[in-house]
Amino acid sequence: MPSRKISRRLLAMTAGMATVTLAACGGSSDDSGPLADVTSNVDCADFEEYGDLDGKSVSVYTSIISPEDQPHIDSYAPFETCTGATVEYEGSRDFEAQLQVRLQAGNPPDVAYIIPSPA
Repeated sequence: MPSRKISRRLLAMTAGMATVTLAACGGSSDDSGPLADVTSNVDCADFEEYGDLDGKSVSVYTSIISPEDQPHIDSYAPFETCTGATVEYEGSRDFEAQLQVRLQAGNPPDVAYIIPSPA
């Protein structure tokens, strides 16, 4: 499992990626948006602080499920490309309840986030 320092950085990265993803979701439906081909135009300088994570995995647990999950999953491609890490994304309708179960069982995800929907 990553150290607490890496987990905090990954949480900050995830929040930034979620912001990029949400911005990307608001545009037109053509494929020329900012995430159209994220791996060919990646500036890895943005990820240098994470170091070489080749062979490591990062678990991401969230309330965002299909079909809305794909832009989130795609947004991790630059991080994976530049660090060598693999992001294991899992979305769940039971996110809030299951997160508590995982925490109590000592099996927390590396990153967990929820994007609330308007009531």
